[in-house]
Amino acid sequence: MDFFSGSEWDYVRQNSVKVSKMMRGHGPFMPAILGAEEMEYTSRPEVLKQLTGRFEKNE
Repeated sequence: MDFFSGSEWDYVRQNSVKVSKMMRGHGPFMPAILGAEEMEYTSRPEVLKQLTGRFEKNE
């Protein structure tokens, strides 16, 4: 059973195709942040040390 087969979903399908074409037009993309071992210069370790006291355990 296909819940999205009706014509009321045509607009959504058309919009999805439009957005996906726009995103593909931007070309390939990379992750937003590299791992610490791949960064040449970073202040991340120092920032994490400063913030460690503010972290809370996630249960």
